[in-house]
Amino acid sequence: MTNWADNVLPVLEASYRVSLREAGEPYVTQDAVNEEMGREPGDVQTARALHDLWHADYVDDVLDGGGMGAFGPQRFTLTEKALQIVAGWPGFGGESLFSRMLAELDERVASASTPEERTRLERLRDGLVGVGRDVFTNVISAGRRRRCSRHHLETRRARPARRPRHRGAGGCRCRAGVSSNEPTGLST
Repeated sequence: MTNWADNVLPVLEASYRVSLREAGEPYVTQDAVNEEMGREPGDVQTARALHDLWHADYVDDVLDGGGMGAFGPQRFTLTEKALQIVAGWPGFGGESLFSRMLAELDERVASASTPEERTRLERLRDGLVGVGRDVFTNVISAGRRRRCSRHHLETRRARPARRPRHRGAGGCRCRAGVSSNEPTGLST
């Protein structure tokens, strides 16, 4: 697979911009993404990134004549998973937070007012990438589990007849005290 932050995320973001610009179309084309990114039609980097996005369920290929090309989907739609990253749709866990944090750091590096600020932000981003998505996701998930366990204990004491709402087999998602703008449950 290719590098997420340097190669894949920019293609996903460009795909989202194309989908907004061409809102009347039900799908995005690989050629439109290449055009959005200033690349030549059939660019191998774009095709590889789209293949990886398809493989990881960030895009669905459209099989009505476009389908999969020699490499990567030629026509596709963005999935809910992709929209959680590029459009701020609500999502749970550290994956979404990790990607949003990297994107925010990239924006701040680009708009840094001084070389010192840019250097500090670049070091922070490099450190975050160095730690890795898995470690970051595990830390965030563990923090959410601890916070939610405290909530459940308090809820059981306060209202013994009511049980917290759970969804899915992936653990508690009761969203107690979590606003819709904070899908990870990290609010205080």
